[in-house]
Amino acid sequence: MHDIWIGLCCEIFGKVYFLDENLILYRRHGANLSAASETSVLPYTYRITYRMIVLKELMKRYAKIKFRF
Repeated sequence: MHDIWIGLCCEIFGKVYFLDENLILYRRHGANLSAASETSVLPYTYRITYRMIVLKELMKRYAKIKFRF
């Protein structure tokens, strides 16, 4: 979720550049504590709704900053 938040903030408040090269080494192993390597148990509709709420809140913050008098 942090990656989504950072990406949305960069899209709205900054400039985004896409690189074709890998800048980090990312790997997973059996001792990871997060469940990201497993299939999510949350319903698809819940995940979409949550992301839409995050996007809505970010847009409200953007509007407050952009249209401040």
